[in-house]
Amino acid sequence: ERPRAWSGLPGCVLDVLGRAARVAGRSSMMAGASPSSSSSRSRASSSAKGLFLFFALSAALLLSVPEPALGWKPPRTKFGSVAPTRGIHVNDRQRYKDAVKGQEFTCFDGSRVIDVTRFNDDHCDCADGSDEPGTSACANGRFYCHNANHRSKTISSMFVDDGVCDCCDGTDEREHCENTCLEEGAVLRKELEEEMRAMKEGLAVKAKLLSGNTIDRDEVNSKVA
Repeated sequence: ERPRAWSGLPGCVLDVLGRAARVAGRSSMMAGASPSSSSSRSRASSSAKGLFLFFALSAALLLSVPEPALGWKPPRTKFGSVAPTRGIHVNDRQRYKDAVKGQEFTCFDGSRVIDVTRFNDDHCDCADGSDEPGTSACANGRFYCHNANHRSKTISSMFVDDGVCDCCDGTDEREHCENTCLEEGAVLRKELEEEMRAMKEGLAVKAKLLSGNTIDRDEVNSKVA
């Protein structure tokens, strides 16, 4: 049975610690069963301790490696796995990075500190909804649609994974939504170009009218004199 102190550790670290305990225990048993001198048993015991120390150090190094390098994947929900950055506004990404310390995530309002595996797990843990930017778990959550080649926008989390495509890039739904931002963006760009053209024409007419009302100051000054 694993010690309580090992609970919550990554599987790869648990494997290393378990192997260390087994090797150290086997070495100790061999040393105890051997009829050799006390010095031999002492050397065997030291060897067992050395092996355990080696494996424990390896486990510590594994803990210091970032999660992606360990093959960590976002938790799976009823809809499948969620990308860690799904639904996060570009202006909030640094804020989310700062909220993660090791294996813990601190809610933006400071109300709770949760394990990172509970981030975007389709269960609302933070009162402000900051732990679920990519799901509909929090009623007060907001989902950011990047919508490249179109206008970005933010929608309520209640519209996430509801079967309706609200973001033109389809990121609010995990299936059945195509990215139509390029096509819709072309229509928007055409409308903006027409508005700009009309604005330029209006400015040209205004400039012409103003130039017609210009009075030659020299002529006025000569008449006054």
